[in-house]
Amino acid sequence: MLKTITLELKHPLDRTIDGSELTIDRLVHLSERELFHFELPTMTGSLKLGDLFSIHFSDGSKKDSNGIEQQLIMSGDLRKIVGLSSHTRLGRTVIEGDVGDRFGSSQMGGELLALGSVGHNAFADKRGGMAFVSGNAGDGLGAPSPASTRGIQGGDTIVLGNVGARACERMRRGTVLVNGNTGSYLAHGWIAGTILVIGSLGSHWCSGMKRGSLILTSMPSSPSGATWTQARPTELTFLPILWKHLQKELHLIQGIVESKPQLRPLLSELRHQLPRGRWVDRCRGDLECDGRGELLVTSGDEALEVNP
Repeated sequence: MLKTITLELKHPLDRTIDGSELTIDRLVHLSERELFHFELPTMTGSLKLGDLFSIHFSDGSKKDSNGIEQQLIMSGDLRKIVGLSSHTRLGRTVIEGDVGDRFGSSQMGGELLALGSVGHNAFADKRGGMAFVSGNAGDGLGAPSPASTRGIQGGDTIVLGNVGARACERMRRGTVLVNGNTGSYLAHGWIAGTILVIGSLGSHWCSGMKRGSLILTSMPSSPSGATWTQARPTELTFLPILWKHLQKELHLIQGIVESKPQLRPLLSELRHQLPRGRWVDRCRGDLECDGRGELLVTSGDEALEVNP
């Protein structure tokens, strides 16, 4: 059965709250009484979850189509909650509203969906799972956590809006899709992984890049922080597999947010914008750091036809 816990914010938050323990992994094992008394640290003492949120339980008749058994839905303006859903490993968490810094940091698995914008350092040190942001993301998306040298290390991350500076710094593996624009220093010190940007790039992108694939739909006009070879037409057989995988993830997200009519056309448009071919203009770089990364600019063939 699909067990759902719904938390509805009772009133606007007046102080910053540490939400690093507020995860579906913790809450799903608690009774209603234990949930009410669940403590959230602040700079001036702890607050009880039940004093901040109305708590509701529901049990569906079966798992959803993606095999999810536990679901946490939180609604309200959560920008003063930092570290929400850190170290998530299982289930699905849906945030209906904006959320504060460090959302989903060190995500291990499961599904995290923010139907709004997220603050700085969202999905820092991410290691697995699927993450989706319908709005914008602040600086440091997927960057290393403090005292860490590793950024995103796995999973899929999709942002419909823009992302701030230093996104995907020191990324090691995984896939990131940005439908909007990126800030400066995208993928600084990149180790490996795949980033697809539909919008435009800020300056100094891919500086210190060692490996990885940056995929764009047109040649960038902003200055790069890397040194590149001349572009050459190249056929890459892995690209249709990537397009199919991204289409599958976007289709999954469409099913989850089907009750949000404002998101469905945006997701359908993004699915139609995704490339479908295997030919790109390819440059290698950063030549100052071994030259094993690649910039791939799609050939402009027609977008893949998909069901809306």
